[in-house]
Amino acid sequence: MTKVSIHNLNEFNALFKRLKQDPNQVRKIRTLFYKQAFSLEKGTRRIPDELLALAQENLETNFLTLEKRMDSKVDGATKLLFKTHDGYYIEAVILRIATGRVSLCISSQAGCKFGCAFCATGAMGFKRNLTVSEIADQVIHVQRILKVEEKSLRNIVFMGMGEPFDNFDVVCESVKLLNGSESFNLASNNIMVSTCGLADKMLKFATLFPDVNMALSLHSIQKDYRDEIMPVNRAYNICKLKEVLTEIGEISSRPVMLEYLVFKDLNNSAEDVTELIKFCEDLNVRINLISYNRTSSEDRFQGVSEDEMFEFKSCLEKAGLTVTIRYSLGEDIAAACGQLASDNCQ
Repeated sequence: MTKVSIHNLNEFNALFKRLKQDPNQVRKIRTLFYKQAFSLEKGTRRIPDELLALAQENLETNFLTLEKRMDSKVDGATKLLFKTHDGYYIEAVILRIATGRVSLCISSQAGCKFGCAFCATGAMGFKRNLTVSEIADQVIHVQRILKVEEKSLRNIVFMGMGEPFDNFDVVCESVKLLNGSESFNLASNNIMVSTCGLADKMLKFATLFPDVNMALSLHSIQKDYRDEIMPVNRAYNICKLKEVLTEIGEISSRPVMLEYLVFKDLNNSAEDVTELIKFCEDLNVRINLISYNRTSSEDRFQGVSEDEMFEFKSCLEKAGLTVTIRYSLGEDIAAACGQLASDNCQ
């Protein structure tokens, strides 16, 4: 008999209703699984032996195999290499911030089809979309790691491998699971979904989830240059993105985060600053400046110095924009922004 995924609430409830089990006892299975990182393979006195046996027999709870773990020697990052049942590799990254907060960067696809020039995942090409259960299983694995450390997971960002909105329906179902009171029960404002700029899906997502954070990988306002480094710009250009961001501002009170990798002598000129300020006029956005992390020995991009980064930030702030600098973790294990590619971890 085919097992039911524990992450499919409708099938889960239908299964135990068919098996005529006490709903209150059944609810404990999901509570323990999601909120206390409990594995059904282990016994517990909180679930009757008969019910636990039925759960073990009828529920599928393992969707990824953890193949390798890499811990940064310089900061609080851990990169995890997972293998799917059909042999594809994906990565997730645990980010332990100095303040004690823990975030998780998860993948939504094996590979990516959008080919951004600065991203190692794009160089892999596209393999396939992940399922809801495979996305959720990344979180489950990390919860169990953090439980041993006596830490808890606070934030989840869809900033790993793949373009989340290219796997739109599955990502939406995953967000519901992360946010659901009968599952992970994460607050909406502790979830963020990042996109390279699929404008129509951005608007649809904001309509469905106005309280979930969204990030847009922007990186340049100059059309020709953005066309070159982000081919998606040819389908969804800067004008279209501004139009959609304006509409999103009417739907949601949450600012959209504009991600901006700062490349030396390529997108940090005075003209770039002026164009970025103009783009942000009348938009509910905040800018996140990111230091560039090398993705290969033949990399044509270079990051800027700390002084150059602060100068860029200062120019934007003088125009009244909200700007932060993201200090990437895990560069020494190829886990920083843009570096995720399964061959870096095997």
